[in-house]
Amino acid sequence: MKSGTTTLHELLATHPDVVMSGDKEPAFFTEDRSAAETERYRALFEPYGGERVVGESSTHYTKLPTHEGVPERLGRACPEARFVYMMRDPVERAISHYWHQYRSKQPGGGERRPMREAFERDERYTAYGDYARQLRPYFEAFGRESVLILTLDEFSAEPLATYQAVLGWLGVDPDHTPPGLGERRNATATQTARKRRWLARLRRSPLWEAVRGGVPAPVRRFGARLSEHRAIDTKTYPTEEARAYLRPIVNRQLDDLESLLGHDFSCWRSGGDDA
Repeated sequence: MKSGTTTLHELLATHPDVVMSGDKEPAFFTEDRSAAETERYRALFEPYGGERVVGESSTHYTKLPTHEGVPERLGRACPEARFVYMMRDPVERAISHYWHQYRSKQPGGGERRPMREAFERDERYTAYGDYARQLRPYFEAFGRESVLILTLDEFSAEPLATYQAVLGWLGVDPDHTPPGLGERRNATATQTARKRRWLARLRRSPLWEAVRGGVPAPVRRFGARLSEHRAIDTKTYPTEEARAYLRPIVNRQLDDLESLLGHDFSCWRSGGDDA
């Protein structure tokens, strides 16, 4: 599941006055840590050469109700911390979250419920996109001025301008242009998806029937899991029922967000009963 944070993390890491963690999402502040864990966390920012900005990009820091107390831990460790929060269309975010869970090999992953059922039964799908809920604890702990709000829409449309605006807000040279800004990110995921589609087509072809007898059974089973169990065309999967369920929830959340930020988000609104 991507919301532009990977790209922004990589771009910031190219700036001479910025050092970003080697592990993009260490999730260090999601719980209390030991001294040894703290040292390992500090090592993620080595080599440190006196850069003015030190940062990381853990999306878990804004995942209430799963991870509570994050702003308080951050405040104790970094009282002058500043935050860049990137939002996307909440409906699309929830659907992307579903597919991320569908493909996940982590404990608790491997979502297999129909999309609408998953949204109804698991609060996280809608809670993580309740941006006002996620932002309020940071406003209370650090002040509204310590949080820069971005949207994936504006970052996708104007990546260089948005990146340079972030630099200016962070107080470093805003004229820096990172190399390869136009290159596609997350190429590995794209290549993996292509390989899965190719393998799925192979297993349905006459060629597979001709050669399958010579393929060891464990390899055949692995290929079946990889190509069929996880390969699904997310672009044609029917999402209308799930979207209809999300619309009134998201519209109410956007009411709250607009009240909090004083900004219009009608571009993310969909029709539906708000009652």
